[in-house]
Amino acid sequence: MTSHLKQTRFINKLFRQYKWMVDDLGWDVNLVFVDEIPEEINESLANAQMFVVPQWSYLKANLCVVLNKIESFTKEDIEKIFLHELCHILISPMRENATAASEEYVATSLSRVMFRLKAENPT
Repeated sequence: MTSHLKQTRFINKLFRQYKWMVDDLGWDVNLVFVDEIPEEINESLANAQMFVVPQWSYLKANLCVVLNKIESFTKEDIEKIFLHELCHILISPMRENATAASEEYVATSLSRVMFRLKAENPT
């Protein structure tokens, strides 16, 4: 089984496991797998392993996974990044009035809390 196939299966599993966080708020989120970051995407994402393209006013978002960037990552690292990106969806309305740094801080803080809660309360 190829590395990318294993990654897509694992990330699809994460998507099924965690998408309730956005589904319960009415979001329609698509999971998109890419090999490289498209040129039309902001160059600040050049090294991103995953990124979100939200349309918060419509409660729609694409959660994009750059397969070539996560080839050597552990499952735990992939899960942490995935949770971080889901947090970006939840806080995307703040993009209009916040700096990128503050959005990153909030997404990182929330995803760390979520990961710890999961570790302390396994299903």
